[in-house]
Amino acid sequence: VLVTCSYAACLIGLFISFQGHSVISFPRKKWVFSRCVFAGAALVCKVWSIQNLPLGNATALVFTSPIITCVLARVVLKEKINLFHIFAILAGLAGIILIARPTFIFPSEEAEDYPLWYNIVPLIAALSLSSAYVCQRYIGTAVNCFVVSFYGVTCQTLAGILLQAATQSVYVNPSCYSFRGMLLFLSFATTAVFLSVNKGLSYEKAATVSLIRNLDTVLAFLLQVVVFKEAAESLSLIGAALIMIGTISLTLSKMFGVDCGVQL
Repeated sequence: VLVTCSYAACLIGLFISFQGHSVISFPRKKWVFSRCVFAGAALVCKVWSIQNLPLGNATALVFTSPIITCVLARVVLKEKINLFHIFAILAGLAGIILIARPTFIFPSEEAEDYPLWYNIVPLIAALSLSSAYVCQRYIGTAVNCFVVSFYGVTCQTLAGILLQAATQSVYVNPSCYSFRGMLLFLSFATTAVFLSVNKGLSYEKAATVSLIRNLDTVLAFLLQVVVFKEAAESLSLIGAALIMIGTISLTLSKMFGVDCGVQL
């Protein structure tokens, strides 16, 4: 996290310098600052959850962010939520549960015991991520997405330093060139993620972007099967299909202007 985000900050900084945008003088600074702090908090809590909870539990609890985003966007931004959003949320949540198979739903004898309050941390991650999306949606096009992304990856870099200090880990520069190349690739990917999410939130509802953003779980599952040749279980395939169906239905309803006639 520390290396990829620091590289991404340099890349976005170069883009900003070429475009001539200012990273000091821009409107809605409080919202940009809040967006970055929430995103950094989400990263710290998510990494902690993955390290201290069963992966399935952490994934399922963090995925509650679309639900929280819908509620926050409705309260703060007065965004309308229709049945397509609700269907996509329920289908996505069911899909995540089938893929991750958290131990609190699928008990296992091999599951490790952990304090119940540990479950609060991934929920804080979900709340922080949802708050970051709502802040970015409010910022809209008032601030250039490259400027917001620059401060975002900078804050993530600081969060990485905090995680490294908290875990007392020491960074060792890899001697393998292929590993260095992978870090560089991840830096470009991180840059693309920040820019695309911030750009998307400038024009689209926070709830919609939050739902589509969680397609990364399906993509990670597909890469796991295709690249690492891991066997695909039937429940995981059903879960991936549910996420895809929910997201595609929401996307098509936006593309073709389909209105279910019911809004909350």
